[in-house]
Amino acid sequence: MGPELLIAIILLLSVNYIVSHFARKKDKEENDKLAPVWRRQHYLRDMASEFTFAKDIRLFGLKSFLMKRYRQEHRKIYDGRSNILRLWQNVRYINSLTVLIQEIILYTWLCMRVLSGAIGIGSFLMYITSIGTFTSALNGLADNILSFQQQSRLIEPFWISEI
Repeated sequence: MGPELLIAIILLLSVNYIVSHFARKKDKEENDKLAPVWRRQHYLRDMASEFTFAKDIRLFGLKSFLMKRYRQEHRKIYDGRSNILRLWQNVRYINSLTVLIQEIILYTWLCMRVLSGAIGIGSFLMYITSIGTFTSALNGLADNILSFQQQSRLIEPFWISEI
């Protein structure tokens, strides 16, 4: 395997890592923004469904007010979750594109080597398998690093408040 092929694979994996890192960061920020909205929606749902408030809701005509507020909070949650889903859809598109580019580079390089007689069909298959295994290992490492960073972001506020 040539160094230029190795560099290309590492660069493409780096693009995936950077895009996923950015997406996880934005995902957490968006979920942090939605936390108070979820609490308000939960409070409104509980208030509307508990019998202890039923008399007050009927007496003061609060049904339409509560339903309007609940719908507003639900719309905010829907919009926030839609933004998160769009973000991850774009990440999947970018990751698919980099995998496609990597496969094109790999197969082009290997076909050129086979056609020039530098390697045989058996070596061709071995290269495909070994590069696929190498890429999977690097992707797994990058995913583990990203997961660790994500978990660190989740517990960081608790660490800072304790120190």
